Amino acid sequence: MIPEAYKDFLNKIIDKTNSGDVKWESDIDKSLFLRTKSATIEVGHYSDDDAELSFYYFQFYNIATKKEAIFRVNHHEDEYKEMEKLYAVATASATNIKDELSNFLDEL
Repeated sequence: MIPEAYKDFLNKIIDKTNSGDVKWESDIDKSLFLRTKSATIEVGHYSDDDAELSFYYFQFYNIATKKEAIFRVNHHEDEYKEMEKLYAVATASATNIKDELSNFLDEL
């Protein structure tokens, strides 16, 4: 479940990402990061094969205040699509997909 306190925030992050105002980064395990001077957001995806569940997770960590908050949403929950949307736009940002697709078309 996405806690109520995050819902408006997540929509604003999606809008800022789609407009190119923010740039996500990725790491080896496909986690995605959005950083400011004082805080980091991490978004990721994983599956629990034993439980037959897929999850998206969101973690916020404020370096200055050392405050941390995390939640996850599984594929049976209604809000899974919202997290899937956040992960998709963050992935597109981290991989600079607009330029990649443009370069691909130029090579055709």
